[in-house]
Amino acid sequence: DREEGGKDEGKKGIRLKMSLNKGGGQGGMSASDLENLTKAVQRLVQSTAPLGKCMDYVQEDLTQMTKEGERWGNHFRSNIDAFLEAKKRTEEDLTPLRSQLRDLEDQVEEMKERIRGTKTNIVKNDERIRNLLRGVVSN
Repeated sequence: DREEGGKDEGKKGIRLKMSLNKGGGQGGMSASDLENLTKAVQRLVQSTAPLGKCMDYVQEDLTQMTKEGERWGNHFRSNIDAFLEAKKRTEEDLTPLRSQLRDLEDQVEEMKERIRGTKTNIVKNDERIRNLLRGVVSN
């Protein structure tokens, strides 16, 4: 039998009432067994009470963590949006610059080709001058 409150209302906890069999026969508990059981139950309740209090805060902590997760998710999404917008603007700004770079590279190649052609003409003219000078000197 279990009785909560009862006659000992000044004391807290659960009170167990059992018929004590003083002879220690079948079906009953001795006073020392009952005392040991009561102490074991009290130790169990005392050791689980902090766990119960922690469990009370679990839902509150989960709610806070969920809100924080949502906040970080929103922050992440807004930063991704800002990054994509900046990337788009950068690409738009770079397009004319890339075109200009290609034009300049083409001009550089044309100039190099002209320089090579001029160098070839110089070498040919030098050879021609040498041949003319050899002809003048040998006459």
